[in-house]
Amino acid sequence: MPRISELNPAAALTGTELVPLDQSGQTLAAQINQIITLAQASLVLPSVPVSAAMQPVFQALTLALGRTAMAVAGLADNNTLTGTQTFQGKVTLSGASLNEAFAVLASAATVNIGAAAANYIQITGVVAITAFDNVQAGVERTLEFAGALTLTNNAAILLLGAANITTVAGDVAVFRSEGAGVWRCVSYARMSTLPTTKALMQTGTDNQTIVTPARVNDADGVAKAWVNFTMGGAGATVNKSFNVTSVTRNGAGDYTVNFTTAMADASFAAVALLWGTTANFFGSVAAVSTKAVGSVRVVALNTTAGSLSDLTNSNIDLVCYGRQ
Repeated sequence: MPRISELNPAAALTGTELVPLDQSGQTLAAQINQIITLAQASLVLPSVPVSAAMQPVFQALTLALGRTAMAVAGLADNNTLTGTQTFQGKVTLSGASLNEAFAVLASAATVNIGAAAANYIQITGVVAITAFDNVQAGVERTLEFAGALTLTNNAAILLLGAANITTVAGDVAVFRSEGAGVWRCVSYARMSTLPTTKALMQTGTDNQTIVTPARVNDADGVAKAWVNFTMGGAGATVNKSFNVTSVTRNGAGDYTVNFTTAMADASFAAVALLWGTTANFFGSVAAVSTKAVGSVRVVALNTTAGSLSDLTNSNIDLVCYGRQ
């Protein structure tokens, strides 16, 4: 039986050509190198009886041959790796990315996004999602929602803002596994700005929609109209105002403030204050006389004289709260 050193390097190994390694007379490193060189033509390690003592060596040869095969064939040749693969050192991808696939999963109480053979997944359906499957920490999935459903914030799904999210078609979220069935939403992009509505502003509990300047005034806690004006015999002089078109003088110390946008009803709150530098200011008050959906009537009362009066150098402030 020939030694390994006597084999023809161009030929593939067969079971009859291999002699026990401990009888070859060569160092183990030399034998391993020769076996790999001879086997590269077929990329298959010879099938021969191996003693228990040589099992670790034979396994090392198998691993080395596998690495050689990978180096010869190359990952660019549509190779399929099955089972668990371990890469040590730096992995460089050229013109591709790992798991660059797309999948579609139906919404359910628990959606197995971790087990999906893709990292970009479209979620269809309207069933509320309360959990994802259990995978190792670090796994990341990008989800695109095809319609409206509820993502439930809980111990298993950690959402931005710690609140449930109602999806809209086209919304995209990125989730990263923290292990033990826990997934954290690290990014959420709306398909549109999703501006808020008057109803949402009045409810005051939504924390997902965008508040535009045009909607700020819809909140119950925001003044719907206010004005500061100076009284005078020739009429009121409006200094600053919001949602007020004009202030009409009805008579001495009697004024009507007219709204640009009317209130929903006359049950809104209105507060009038009097301030100024005249001596008549002390012992005088401003009060709301009547309210209508489109206006408020305010009066300035000189309590010393017991009559309405246009107090010199005095102003009236009016602030209104309610719904429109």
